[in-house]
Amino acid sequence: MNETIRVALGMVRKEVANTDFGSLPGIEAADLVNLFGDLRKVSESGLTLAAGRVEAADRSALAGTGFKDTKDLLSSAAGMSRTAAEGLLDLAERLAKHTPTKDAFTDGLLSAAEATEVAKAADRNASAEESLLDEAKKRDFTNLRNKAAAVSDPDPDADARRAAYARAKRNLRTWCDSEGLAHLQAQGAPDVIAAIWARAQGAADDRFKANAGGPERIDSRHNLFDAFAEMILAGGAGGAGGAGGAGGAGSSPKATRPKVDLMILVDWEALKRGVALPGEHCQIPGIGPVAVEVARSYLGEAALKFIISDGVSVASVAHLGRRRGAHLRSALASMFNCCVDCGRSLGLEWDHVEPSAKGGVTSFENLRPRCKACHRAKTARDFPEGTSGYRRRQEAVAGRARTRTRTAAGAAGPTSAGVTSRAPEWAGVMAGAGSVSAPRRT
Repeated sequence: MNETIRVALGMVRKEVANTDFGSLPGIEAADLVNLFGDLRKVSESGLTLAAGRVEAADRSALAGTGFKDTKDLLSSAAGMSRTAAEGLLDLAERLAKHTPTKDAFTDGLLSAAEATEVAKAADRNASAEESLLDEAKKRDFTNLRNKAAAVSDPDPDADARRAAYARAKRNLRTWCDSEGLAHLQAQGAPDVIAAIWARAQGAADDRFKANAGGPERIDSRHNLFDAFAEMILAGGAGGAGGAGGAGGAGSSPKATRPKVDLMILVDWEALKRGVALPGEHCQIPGIGPVAVEVARSYLGEAALKFIISDGVSVASVAHLGRRRGAHLRSALASMFNCCVDCGRSLGLEWDHVEPSAKGGVTSFENLRPRCKACHRAKTARDFPEGTSGYRRRQEAVAGRARTRTRTAAGAAGPTSAGVTSRAPEWAGVMAGAGSVSAPRRT
């Protein structure tokens, strides 16, 4: 099968590469849209079911591939986010319970999105599956989604199960697209989302009424966003302000900003100049780039942390104790926000890659975030014989002696701001850290 798919893929690639789409007659182009739509459905079917098989197999299926899990493999192969990959794996698991939907999906009659809607509804009420598959033949996804959402579960315990499912799947995430636009996505219990939405709409309505007599007419979508931002940032104070009030230009003025624990990675020269040139950085780690003007507007706010290049070299801040200094804490937080082993983002602990008991220093290059479970697993690997505290102390003495010798021998190495660099690969990203105000302890 694999070789047949490779041959077919090669033929399709060749046809696409040799086609001048700009010169095609409109009717022929429309036919190609339908053909490629069907091809996409078949491709999604194979991708989903193959990934589901990898997920169901033992971990040896990924041995030697360089991928830590099936989501990682799927994300890389299909060029999708891990969240989208998780959705396909969830669909593969659901399809195992619904043969008619799986058959339609395998035959290329359903897209992954359509199959997901039908399978979720069939989970609630199996008797609705056939009627929804008939609805899918009409190729009206919006109508299919609405009818699937209306399917109810006859089980008296269904509401409790759905509430538990919504609680288990609650999530809030952010990302930044290639055009520099930040996105915020939330999912959770319908009543909670509805309450948040109703409150935002109420704040938007108040804001609209307060600005009714103003000279500027604000787009309702912009008004809703600004009202929501005010509601969150000002603790619910989403009232009047007009076009010149908080959010009138798409962001809140400093007067209404709360004290947030915000970190910005910015080059010192860019901060002084007021604009970042090509190759310079001004960004919020984990979110994306921001204008230097925005970064400068936050200066002086107590909870803000800045990572400013050309200051103290974060790669070279290292010592033999276990405590992380302010510069090092800020530098680490700017570059890492999840467990390096499993990807969890909560309950993180800073682990010494080379254990401190074996002479490992507390430095940027020797610290990585791990969740408690992964941290314990690594400690068990580092000390398979359950090394006692006394022996660890003995190893630490010997290890530190080796570290002092190694440091003295490398004193003439490459430097930044007069300090020996221990991680030159980061030199082009950020040469150092400086805190414009006292950062919070972490």
